[in-house]
Amino acid sequence: MKFAVLGSGQVGRSIGAGLVRHGHEVLMGSRDPNAEHVVAWVAEVGTGARALPYGEAASECEIACLATTWSGTENALHLAGAANLVGKIVIDVTNPFGRGPSGVTLVTGHDDSAGEQVQRWLPDSRVVKTWNTVNNQHMIDPKIPGGPGDMFLCGNNAAAKQTVSDLVRECGWPPLDVGGIEAARMLESLALLWVTYAISQQSSDHAFKLLRRQPPPAG
Repeated sequence: MKFAVLGSGQVGRSIGAGLVRHGHEVLMGSRDPNAEHVVAWVAEVGTGARALPYGEAASECEIACLATTWSGTENALHLAGAANLVGKIVIDVTNPFGRGPSGVTLVTGHDDSAGEQVQRWLPDSRVVKTWNTVNNQHMIDPKIPGGPGDMFLCGNNAAAKQTVSDLVRECGWPPLDVGGIEAARMLESLALLWVTYAISQQSSDHAFKLLRRQPPPAG
């Protein structure tokens, strides 16, 4: 499958490399495809990876993965072009983080979310929120002691969520569908909890898992 990874920071480079490992083609969308860190990434990943301007990557891809910092997300989507993403699945990995008096905080929440804003910016795309509740090192092929946990996802289109669930499973996570795109409010809050715990423990080796009551044995 051909993916556009929109964003050439650490998150985008990590996801892109992971998708190539799983046999997919990755088009790294960047404001500057000739930037030193982008060229180095393409050389390191090798066959299956290319770097293109945002619009070209979005136009060529089958599925897009949005991996920008929140402050640059709207502009990145403008450069990608909503028309290039019509009908396509857009996996939203963003978190609306900002800085407050006590440290990292959410700049949106309670009655809105980054996921919902992305869906409004891309009204004709099928946005699915996932991979945002761990750091980039664990998004694909996680190596967390005790198991990978669950990977929550949400979105308004059932078929798109099934496709993304299959991808998430392929990449090492049990997927867990938690509803429509408005559930991104909860997933982004979980991401803030993940960051808060990571800072307090000076560790990134943790993930969330839903514990289910086991049915009693038959008979």
